[in-house]
Amino acid sequence: MITKTKEPLVSVIVTTKNSARTLQRCLECIKKQSYKNIELIVVDNNSDDHQTVWIAKCFTPLVFNCGPERSAQRNLGIKKACGDYILYLDSDQYIHQDTIKHCLEYSIFLFKDMVSIPELNYPSTFFNDSLNYAKKTTAYKRNRALPRFFSRKVFETIGYFNEERTFDEDIEFVLRAREAGYNETSIDLALLHDEGTNLRSMAKKYRYYGARSSLNSPNSKDTPYNKEIKKFYSLDGRFFANCIIFAVVNPILFCTGMFIKATQYISFSIGMKSGKKARAKW
Repeated sequence: MITKTKEPLVSVIVTTKNSARTLQRCLECIKKQSYKNIELIVVDNNSDDHQTVWIAKCFTPLVFNCGPERSAQRNLGIKKACGDYILYLDSDQYIHQDTIKHCLEYSIFLFKDMVSIPELNYPSTFFNDSLNYAKKTTAYKRNRALPRFFSRKVFETIGYFNEERTFDEDIEFVLRAREAGYNETSIDLALLHDEGTNLRSMAKKYRYYGARSSLNSPNSKDTPYNKEIKKFYSLDGRFFANCIIFAVVNPILFCTGMFIKATQYISFSIGMKSGKKARAKW
């Protein structure tokens, strides 16, 4: 257990944009953590709903504004942070009361520089249950989830999130960290992701990400990582073997989940094509 004589400061960075629906619960989850030595930083992206910033200031005086994308928001938050450890969250994510405690214990006592937190879609609807079921078929590709809890020295050594990237900045950052020799682990406590998603809004979001993706941009400064990022999302024999297993266990959820996943791939591809055309005109 972490003793009171040695309780490192953990900076939690929450990025927001018109997030009034979910932000209060997100911040309440942070305030209710069993580990108390926490610095809460909220970085907004020009919200115009007149509520998001007000809610944030009810929980912390450390509220900043930055854009144009999430990577820039996170970078500003990290630069403002005083913590020995950094946890970043989106404003529609809710964590268990022991999440930070577990992340810190895993990091200190297992000598890990990065800690992953599994993610489940929330609330429990047929759409979200299908999404969660589909994740099981690809979880091995992500080591269950990407790290989002880091020792501060990782950022001091390899730099910050690449602000040229919109959709995959977190993957690219972790690839750089792994290349630099930093190791990782994962806790069992899942965070709940309350996107309020339906098929139409999800398709729109993935088209947006695809249009701004750096994967097919010849001018990307981090082209060497594009191949690894594509591999991260690729499907192989083990994926299809898992598909057979999960299809037998629950064919309805499986088929719906695969339909949703196909919609994500198609929407992202359409976005990438439109992004190419836009860059060609420039």
